[in-house]
Amino acid sequence: MIEETLALAAPHDVQWGPFVCGDPQIEAKLQEEVRAAQRGLRALYEMRSGAELIAVFTLHVGTLQAGHGVLAALSPEAPLSIPSLHLPVIAVRTGHQGTGLGTRLMDFIMTLARNQAPNLGIKTLSLESTPTSDAFYTRLGFERSSQIWSDGSRARWLVLR
Repeated sequence: MIEETLALAAPHDVQWGPFVCGDPQIEAKLQEEVRAAQRGLRALYEMRSGAELIAVFTLHVGTLQAGHGVLAALSPEAPLSIPSLHLPVIAVRTGHQGTGLGTRLMDFIMTLARNQAPNLGIKTLSLESTPTSDAFYTRLGFERSSQIWSDGSRARWLVLR
């Protein structure tokens, strides 16, 4: 059994070539995030199984984007700005999907967010789901916006308790 490792990728070392996860929207977003990491604007994490790159994700602190009613319910004292740990992209290579790897990565990220919430002042973990990933995030307990953007994605968030 080859051990999986999770590490911060040095942005100048990111030369993966195409990362195929089966969702063109996520693959395009990943390329944007790699470019942002190379400019020093994102933390880019990779998971490897031996030498094979099997999953990637990025994180940054920002604010939750959702309707006023949603924000007011989460934070009645300041309903227009909800500090959030934002997950712009998470992707699992096609050959490793359906193995529980995505769930393990999300468990790691959700635990990290919950543990760091008091230090960072964040109240939610937020992301955008695509039509192909929507059911996955529902299963993990993420709430979702009723607004669907033109590309079919929508805002999702998990209240950190």
